[in-house]
Amino acid sequence: MPRSPRRDNMSLRAYVVGTAKFFYYDLGPSLLGAFLNRVVRPAVTKRMTGHDVVVARDIYQRIRGIRDVKTLRVRSPWDLSIRRNHVFREGEAIDLPDVDRPIQTKYSIQLHNAERAKRHFDLRIQLGGRAVSWAIPMKGFRSALLRLNRPGERWLAIRQPDHVLSFMEFEGEIKEGRGKGHVALVDSGICDVFKIKNGEVHVRLYGAMKGDYVLVPTKESGLIISKAVPPGEPWSKPRYTRKKEEALDGFDETGRVVENKIDGASAKLVVGEHGNRIFSHRVSKRTGHLIEYTDKMPHLRDLKVAAPPGTEVIGEVFHPQGVNFTAGVLNSSIERSRALQREYGPLKYAIFNMRKLGGVSTDNLSYGERKQECAKLVDSPLLVVPSSADKNFSDFYQRVITGKRIPSDGVVVKALDEVYGEAPWWKIKPSDTVDCVVVGVEPGTDGKYLHSLGALKIQCPDGSQVNVGSGFKDWERQWIWDHRHEILGETAKVNFHVRHGKTTNTGPVFADWHPDKSEVALKMYSDILGVSPYQLKSSAGWKPK
Repeated sequence: MPRSPRRDNMSLRAYVVGTAKFFYYDLGPSLLGAFLNRVVRPAVTKRMTGHDVVVARDIYQRIRGIRDVKTLRVRSPWDLSIRRNHVFREGEAIDLPDVDRPIQTKYSIQLHNAERAKRHFDLRIQLGGRAVSWAIPMKGFRSALLRLNRPGERWLAIRQPDHVLSFMEFEGEIKEGRGKGHVALVDSGICDVFKIKNGEVHVRLYGAMKGDYVLVPTKESGLIISKAVPPGEPWSKPRYTRKKEEALDGFDETGRVVENKIDGASAKLVVGEHGNRIFSHRVSKRTGHLIEYTDKMPHLRDLKVAAPPGTEVIGEVFHPQGVNFTAGVLNSSIERSRALQREYGPLKYAIFNMRKLGGVSTDNLSYGERKQECAKLVDSPLLVVPSSADKNFSDFYQRVITGKRIPSDGVVVKALDEVYGEAPWWKIKPSDTVDCVVVGVEPGTDGKYLHSLGALKIQCPDGSQVNVGSGFKDWERQWIWDHRHEILGETAKVNFHVRHGKTTNTGPVFADWHPDKSEVALKMYSDILGVSPYQLKSSAGWKPK
């Protein structure tokens, strides 16, 4: 076991070389050359072996930023635990110290066609500066890797000597030694190690082999078990009835509350014993299950929520930079979404309703009671409840739409005695009606909109083009799709969001066809009613319902 390093070159050299495979040092780029010249290079040129040179090179690639060359800082307590108890030597596999908090790291899976061990997979996980490795026999199937992530699969996993990190991405021939043979990289990416206990590793991979796995040591070798992750239970977004801004004038505020409608992505958060899960209301075409955001927001996944497991709340995932940034994060890969949040700050979660408390349904509670229970959960800056008021609704509305701290989509008026799903909430948001020209028609892709209208592509007065996919009745969608070649160039009235007093090109909702610039509405209603367009045109005071 190496003694604690003194500040002289030789002890530091021994410290670097002796623990190189699992030790990280932080060093700024401007000091890297000084560090190598003053400390490592003399040792390399005089007494280091060829293996030591490879190890040192592996360290150099991972040096990041300390201010003082003489000050060494270990990157995590995990590294400290290894440093105190183990000295790495080529060909050994160290005992893994216990970990009780999630660690984001990297993994790779290589197909190793070895002369001695025959064809097998090598799973490598970067832990503490070394590639901790397991060999997984193929069971005689060339497509065996595709079977590994089936829930409930149990495969032999034999712990191997730890490798240098650079070997995780290696491809090519190993010409001699116990691993002689060809190596091909078949999968790699980021992963989360959730727990290590007595050598048992709980890990979630995010590459092609996405899934939850447990590596279990046994007396003779070990096992890798693919865990089944239950899909989320289907749920629906809240129902809103749109009201105009004028509705707040003289509004009966008795027994009601008005809340800020935070502009984000609707999501359900489920509190779990070993972490939270976050689901969209939308269903994935690939899996047929609810789209899950959990691993794109590890800060919310690992957050200790002041509620028993099984609690389910409904809310909005949002970011101060606005709904477009939120959508960009949620629609990116896991690695990209985490990088964006490290750079610009994490997504937050706004809670505005509760479905279950400790696994017991709260649907029989009034909204006022559910609102109180939601407020009890907010004990972190990552969780918020929307601001609200029980009087002066118009004044509150003006403060919300002019505020800039939290992105808002208007306000929602709710009855405090409403039981869940009993009645729709009233949504009021600023909008502006703009005359736009239809330049294209997009088909519906699935569900009830298949073989019908998906969206109208319109050109705004400023020349920009957007798709309008909402605001249509089902029969309107079908009529527009059947007459799609006739409506190109026609003028439609479209409602857009107004933010901070300015009309934007976001949130487009179809309002109607322009009566003075287009006769599409006349043709559409005459077809639906089965009468001549001239009869409708000459009917005094006729208005479409």
